[in-house]
Amino acid sequence: MVILDRLPTKDRLVRFGLAIDNVCGLCASSSESRDHLFVECCFAKEVWDIVLTSCGVCYTLTNWEDLFNWLIANLKDKSLRIRILRLAWTGMLYSVWEERNHRLFRRSSRSVDALVNSIKLVVRVKLSRYGKPRIDDVNRQLCLNWVLDDTEELSNDNGAGLIEYIEVVRLDRVRLHLHLHLEVEVY
Repeated sequence: MVILDRLPTKDRLVRFGLAIDNVCGLCASSSESRDHLFVECCFAKEVWDIVLTSCGVCYTLTNWEDLFNWLIANLKDKSLRIRILRLAWTGMLYSVWEERNHRLFRRSSRSVDALVNSIKLVVRVKLSRYGKPRIDDVNRQLCLNWVLDDTEELSNDNGAGLIEYIEVVRLDRVRLHLHLHLEVEVY
C-alpha cells in the first residue's frame, strides 16, 4: 500500500472530497502525504536516521523516489546487514503509519526512541528464525546495535513482550477497520 501510494493519507482524503485538515500529525509542519510522512517528516527522518546508523549506513533522505531506488539498488545481498535493513525498512514504514494512527485516533504518542525500540524488537524476533548470526568483525557492531547476541532478553519473558506486541497490532487493525467502516456508512 505504501509503495503504490494507496494509504489513506490526509492529502488523498482531501482529494476524495473529505473536509479535514491535511497537516501531518507527526510534525505538524507540512501537509500529510506518503512522501512527507515517510521521507520528509522530521519525526520519520529521525527514526530512519537512527535505524540507518544502527546498521552502519550513511544515507540522507531526499525524496520517496530516491529512497526507493536506493533501497532497490542496495538490498540485493544476503548479508546480515542487508537482512536487517530489509526488515527495518518495512518495520519503519509500519511503525510510522501506526504512530500516525495512534496520534490521530487515540490521541496518544510515542517518542522516536520508543518507535525505534519497537522496530528493533520486531527485527530481532524476525531474525531469530535464521538462527544466531555469525559473529565476526563486520557483524559484531551490528549485533551490538540491534542486541542480536543477547537472546536472553527475548527468552526471559517467555515471549510475553512479543505476544503483547502482536495483540496490540491486531487490536489496532480491528479498530482502524471498524473506524473506517463506520465513517463510510455515516456518509
